[in-house]
Amino acid sequence: MRIFQDRPITDEDVARYREDGFIVFESIMTDEARSHFIDFIDQSPEVQDLLNGTRPLTHKKPFHGSTRNPLLNDPVTERMVDDPFLVEVLSRTIGEFRFDHAGCTLHRPGSKGFAWHHDCYWGPGQRNAYVGFLTYLDGFRRGDGSLSVVRGSHRVQNPDPQARGAKDWRDLTGGWMERTGVQLEEVHLELPAGSVVFHNTWNYHSVSPKPAGSAPRHYMYIGYRQPGGLFPASMTLDEAFLNRQSPERRKLFERD
Repeated sequence: MRIFQDRPITDEDVARYREDGFIVFESIMTDEARSHFIDFIDQSPEVQDLLNGTRPLTHKKPFHGSTRNPLLNDPVTERMVDDPFLVEVLSRTIGEFRFDHAGCTLHRPGSKGFAWHHDCYWGPGQRNAYVGFLTYLDGFRRGDGSLSVVRGSHRVQNPDPQARGAKDWRDLTGGWMERTGVQLEEVHLELPAGSVVFHNTWNYHSVSPKPAGSAPRHYMYIGYRQPGGLFPASMTLDEAFLNRQSPERRKLFERD
């Protein structure tokens, strides 16, 4: 099974990442792989409860049925982490890299979204230390659990990922625009099914609420980092998993 369409990474892509902090690859995943991952998510017990209505969901958790370790439970995900497409993107943007974590989940209808935040927990100066591939298996329309990004905000590097009481992403930048004179831009995305957003986790982003009565949205993410430390979300990999890797491939999963 091919996971991604053939798509060379261009110098323009790399320049866009450096400037904006993210790259959008529309409909890059093959239909066969997309169907596989949707089925994998739907088969988890918690998602079955949601889809069948067998257990009332009274809590406000936006993402439900999260499968924290798909890498350990699905051979296609295991193969995906060093797919040639992802490897080329990583090599062209951050150089040497390590796998950090992976997950897949369902964004349930009627749930709240996420306020503006970034996902990087290292200190300033680690601009490319932590990156992620966000895969939207169903795609989304604006306002339907959609992703918004502040273009260029990876350059701010405020150690506080989500300041309490902040009403707007501008409240999180700590006066960076005033000090530098560089204006940042809020971008609201709409993406077709099978699209991937590669982003620097210093970038501020948010997710809109998922309207009641809308279709659930299937979502995957894979995080990578440069060598030199672990993040709070770094995945623990068991010895059985590591022992079945070749010596060459095992370097990808080193916890350094």
